[in-house]
Amino acid sequence: MKKSFIVLAVMAIALAGAALAVPGNVTDSEGTTTIIGSRGIETTGTVNAEAGNVTQLTVADTTETQFWQGLFGTATVSIELSDGTNTFYSWPNNNPTGQLFFARSAINNWGNVVDSVSGNVLTEQNTNGMADNAFSIENLTSTYVDITHASFSVGGNAINSPTPGVNIDDFKALFLWDTGNTQGVYTAIINQSGTGYDGGTYDFEILLPTNGAAVASYYVYAQLS
Repeated sequence: MKKSFIVLAVMAIALAGAALAVPGNVTDSEGTTTIIGSRGIETTGTVNAEAGNVTQLTVADTTETQFWQGLFGTATVSIELSDGTNTFYSWPNNNPTGQLFFARSAINNWGNVVDSVSGNVLTEQNTNGMADNAFSIENLTSTYVDITHASFSVGGNAINSPTPGVNIDDFKALFLWDTGNTQGVYTAIINQSGTGYDGGTYDFEILLPTNGAAVASYYVYAQLS
């Protein structure tokens, strides 16, 4: 199965006077995705065999991942004064800081989202079918390993370094744990105008696992300021 890169542009809206203590939903109107592409089918190579010769052949094979989706993009945030239908005034911020969160089940209590440990990653790998091939070099526990990062808080819980995560170019993605839903919460840390995988300028990059056989849907949340 081919896995495509998807670019995600997120605009989070905070109502004037609302508390920003917990992440908010990113609705369909606030996030847009564009499929960039994936590895194409490679043409068959050839080698000449000639009688009387001994030839050295060095092979470096590259195959498409069966587990992972690459997501990257930009993020902005606006505070607005609205009557629920029409915007009276807005204060945009095109260079926010914060995090984006991706989870397969809706998160209703952010107090349940905590800093994870390696055992949580193993649980996700073993029980939820997400990048779960224990013998693969691309499995979940081989990809999300302890990395250093700046501390932040989610739902009143401190997320301190180190945390299972992955460094991707100029960006960091973390694996947090939702104790209520017993699931991983994949977290992209915003790094404004970082250099991405293709040399472009983005705000985040993250790896999201699938089960290797079907499309995995994720809820998206933003904690931006």
